[in-house]
Amino acid sequence: MKKYIFLLLLLFLALSPFIALADETKLISFSGNVEVKISKDKDWIPVTERVEILEGGAVKTGVDGTAVLLFPNKSKVWLKESSNLEIELRQLSSNKLSLSQGDVKVRIPHLSRKETFEVKTRTVVCAARGTEYTLSTTESGDSNMWALFGEITVEFMQKAIKPIKISQGHSFAVDEIGEKAKVALLTKEEEVKGLENWDPGLTSEEKQKELKEKEKDREQIRDLSSDVASNEDAVKDIVIKVKESDFEAGRTLKDIHGNLVRVDQRLMRPDEKSLQFFNLVKRPEYRYTTHEFAYNGPATVSNRLDLFQANISFNSVIPDRIEDWPNFFGTSSVKPDKASLVSANRTDASNIFVIAKIFKYDSTEDKLVNDIRVIKDTSAADSKEVLITGKTDYIGIDRILNVDISDGGANDGTTNISGIHWASKVEACTGCTDHFEIKGDPSLYNYRADPYRLGNNTTKDIIWYATEDYIINNSGDIRQVTDFTNTSSDPFSILKNAAAENIMYVKKSISNNPNLWTSNDAVRSDISSADFLNINTNIDIVFIPDLAVAIIQRALPALNEVSLK
Repeated sequence: MKKYIFLLLLLFLALSPFIALADETKLISFSGNVEVKISKDKDWIPVTERVEILEGGAVKTGVDGTAVLLFPNKSKVWLKESSNLEIELRQLSSNKLSLSQGDVKVRIPHLSRKETFEVKTRTVVCAARGTEYTLSTTESGDSNMWALFGEITVEFMQKAIKPIKISQGHSFAVDEIGEKAKVALLTKEEEVKGLENWDPGLTSEEKQKELKEKEKDREQIRDLSSDVASNEDAVKDIVIKVKESDFEAGRTLKDIHGNLVRVDQRLMRPDEKSLQFFNLVKRPEYRYTTHEFAYNGPATVSNRLDLFQANISFNSVIPDRIEDWPNFFGTSSVKPDKASLVSANRTDASNIFVIAKIFKYDSTEDKLVNDIRVIKDTSAADSKEVLITGKTDYIGIDRILNVDISDGGANDGTTNISGIHWASKVEACTGCTDHFEIKGDPSLYNYRADPYRLGNNTTKDIIWYATEDYIINNSGDIRQVTDFTNTSSDPFSILKNAAAENIMYVKKSISNNPNLWTSNDAVRSDISSADFLNINTNIDIVFIPDLAVAIIQRALPALNEVSLK
């Protein structure tokens, strides 16, 4: 019997490509005047019912027409009025669409690592997986894209311009020539317009109603209005959404300052050998409550956006199924190649405040290292940690994420990225202390500052990497040790009402003299209230354990098997 089952499986696998080829793009909904070309050599015909569209086919909507396309991989594309979209390529692992004019919204599920889904205009190509975005273009080629969720790679038709990545909550615009590109934070109105229901035949009121009714859905919970901000019940009745198919999670809660916060997390595989983790923190309004270190930013900031992103790449292809990861990473031949940990205040797209650490694999030590070798060519190993900080734009932060950064050559901590500096950890003198720290007890908080010297040059200034860390509940209150030890609740229930908040600063040193750091109080006295480079802001990130819990629950059986072996 096993022999016959095996033969049937082989037959199914052999036939599955042909079965998949039978699936075509379907026009599943429409209203108003909509026309379709079934294939490249067919004429335009009015749409009167659902219809399949082959490769080379196209859809165009009139001034009152809207339509929805469904692809075999479950991707959806909505067309607004006066839009023209062509299906240039429809294959098992590749879909390429061309928008010549109009507006579309694209929702793409988490694709397999070898699968691509692209939409192009006359000036750019948008490529993504596990994302949602809108794209509009004019006949002349002006293009505008709103990233509603996830990250979109934008490639320019002018090959001389490097591709850029547009993250959730941002817009991208480019002129008809493809040269003048602009990235900005989405406004509240743009978010609502992008996230509202684009299904055909709905009135404006119905589109907004749908948005409100789906607040518990991952795609629809961006509308953090002032009414919600004042609603304590909305905060206590926490919204959590986890999709095991592509590992994403989200939660709405309050931070340590009492601000309403939306946290969205995502684990992605941008290519077959890499993993990306996003932790996006969005606040409709940011007000700071003073704790240990001085905040020098505005009293109120609208549409505050902070991000933590971790990238890591390996020397081997990562399995698609997360259940296979424990065995994969337990193999001695699997080695990391490089990694980056980047925290950023992305509220101002042209002046992104960054604090980062980058890592490269050292074959001799057989591990990732974060020392001077990651930033500067040197044959000698130097164990001092390296910190990267400053202000940059999207292109600069993308280079840091990809570990494409090096010493600028001036021996002063400047780098090959404008506005970005590097510094190495300062070693304290004998009998001195090399950091400042206060630990909460029984309250779960920690204040700490570590010294770094610019460019590893003893003649240059010292900067303090200062952090405030808190364990909070969904109302923004600091948790106690007993909240976790004296309870009968299961661990997963406890974690649903727990989050971590990490507030970061880069401060100046008053003395630039490590010999004066003879005690914790002496170190604190050396930390200036002034910011390095007059940055005058902070990075304030709230982390939730929801995504990690989902991954652990999914991989737990495989982990048990590995431990038994």
